[in-house]
Amino acid sequence: MKKKHKKILSAIIAILIILFYNYYTKDIEPSNANKETTPVINTVTSDLQIYYFDVGQADSILILNNDTSMLIDAGNNADGPLLVDYIKNKLKINKIDIVVGTHPHEDHTGGIDDIINNFDIGDVYLPEVITTTKTFEDMITAIENKDLAISVPEIGEKFKLGEADFEIIYTGTDDKDLNATSIIINMLYGEKSYLFTFWRWKCYNFFHFLNCFHIKIQ
Repeated sequence: MKKKHKKILSAIIAILIILFYNYYTKDIEPSNANKETTPVINTVTSDLQIYYFDVGQADSILILNNDTSMLIDAGNNADGPLLVDYIKNKLKINKIDIVVGTHPHEDHTGGIDDIINNFDIGDVYLPEVITTTKTFEDMITAIENKDLAISVPEIGEKFKLGEADFEIIYTGTDDKDLNATSIIINMLYGEKSYLFTFWRWKCYNFFHFLNCFHIKIQ
């Protein structure tokens, strides 16, 4: 019974954290072309690094493991060239093995066309949803110009990046709410678990959320 109460208390605390985050970040200025894209670097081990790029209220995360790389989102349109410059010139990376566009909002996929145009790309993951925005069309054009295939992930699908294991925790198809189509990914490296999600997530698996070593809330 005590364990059950602890889980309920943990769930309440997690909900309050999400609400607090949403309230105090709603007025953050969006990223712009004059801003440097300086990442916060989380070095889990010498073989695994996670770069959280400063793209204002947008999102962009780079995961590196054993000479392989995955980019989750690429900020706004203006962030694309900044990300390209940092990844290519400062990190000396020329290939991105996996590119994930979590959902087709400009603050998540705005710079993906620049990424695709400037790097060798392995796989591209997108949710099963289509929009008519120029940002979306530019991304699709970049993908088509390189003859890349789009992978639409399914819940429960698993894949690897270097020695890290990944699982698709959630993705949706409701084009009336693009946030709800987001690809949510869990990464397991050794005994540590990372969950890359967004603040409107409807708790697809809430206790999985609580057990994560690290949670990235968009």
